[in-house]
Amino acid sequence: MPIDFRPDYPLLQVQPVPRFVYDDQHLNNYEIVPELTQLTTEDWEDYYDTVVRPNSQIVRPRGQYAAAARKRRSSEGSADDKSATT
Repeated sequence: MPIDFRPDYPLLQVQPVPRFVYDDQHLNNYEIVPELTQLTTEDWEDYYDTVVRPNSQIVRPRGQYAAAARKRRSSEGSADDKSATT
């Protein structure tokens, strides 16, 4: 059976990660919530936005998460730039 590779659909994507990201001080810096009732409303909203909403869309544009992340990063960067100048 032949395997068909589509040129317009990525097979995989590789992204370099800075070394400090996988340093032990970052990998071991996490919290465990023993009970689901301990999650805050903000935690549940974040879960809904990142897991439920994207997977409930029948047709989801490719790159939707990446575009949203770039917009978020750009708005956070511009807010940092403004606070640094004042």
